[in-house]
Amino acid sequence: MFSLGNTQILFVDKPEIVKEIITCTSLDFGKPSYQRRELGPLLGQGIITSNGTIWANQRKILAPELYMDKVKVVHSKLDLYVGESAISLVNSWSNRIEAKGGTANIKIDNYFRKFSGDVISRACFGSNFSMGEEIFLKLGALQEVMSKNAMATWIPGM
Repeated sequence: MFSLGNTQILFVDKPEIVKEIITCTSLDFGKPSYQRRELGPLLGQGIITSNGTIWANQRKILAPELYMDKVKVVHSKLDLYVGESAISLVNSWSNRIEAKGGTANIKIDNYFRKFSGDVISRACFGSNFSMGEEIFLKLGALQEVMSKNAMATWIPGM
């Protein structure tokens, strides 16, 4: 057990205990209400923030996606997804360098964000980043607003 500020966290690293917790029939894991308040706009009423019957319904929906056979299929294609995304990334850098006459300064943070989004889109949705770009942009904007709100509540005078 450890603390993050006034929040107590229980860390469990024994698989048999984790399995017991996951298969527990209780619908209330006592997730703190601050999670729903602070993360609700970003995460909604998902499995991370919910309790009770909402949590049970979310778990019922999510569980089949985590069955070993489905995870193995995604894992078996992960190299392909990462490879396709990496080729696209390198090609975009090559085009930019070529357009600048052989030398270019490239800020890689946005490129790697798109790279991650591209791999996630291919693995989870069967598409590439450009098809899910609007969703990722909205999630990024929401994260930014939420982080500013969180900072304003934690830092006096903001």
